[in-house]
Amino acid sequence: MGYTQVGDLEAMFAVEPWERCAERITRRCGDRLLELARAYTPIAVVDPEEQFARGRVPGTLKGKWRSGEVRLLGTGHLEVIVENNDPIARYVEYPTKPHTIRPKADRQAASVIETRKSRGTVQDGRAHLRFKVGGRVVYAREVHHPGTHGAFMLTRALATLATEWPSIAREEIARTASEVGSML
Repeated sequence: MGYTQVGDLEAMFAVEPWERCAERITRRCGDRLLELARAYTPIAVVDPEEQFARGRVPGTLKGKWRSGEVRLLGTGHLEVIVENNDPIARYVEYPTKPHTIRPKADRQAASVIETRKSRGTVQDGRAHLRFKVGGRVVYAREVHHPGTHGAFMLTRALATLATEWPSIAREEIARTASEVGSML
């Protein structure tokens, strides 16, 4: 049985619909990665009275996830960047070792953050950390932080996307095949 062409044969081999398909797949994967990274970002639960000690509003890290436009690289590959430029992002993403936190007296004035309260306090001419424990204000010259396990926000988002992207690609390929078929 022979093949009968209906419509313009060149439409079957047009590159533009498939380039748009690749862009849609990349964009949808970038959007999904952004959504997943935000979903996996932890938000601290803080007593409102202790908020001044933290210097950050809960949810700040989650709100700083961003994605860019789809770009064509010189290699012919497409990319979309999903990132979080918050200075603490890497300390939440990856585990941290136990470490000592000390106040810096020379930075006291500059340590006023969104809450307009300083992280360090000068007492007896020496800088101290100020925080609340059980509703009681505590001053310390140093704090021994136990370290963190890491939330692996972006790592977990990428692992989830790795299982989801084939279905995203199938949907977009089927959509493009339908569009190309209607051009014939």
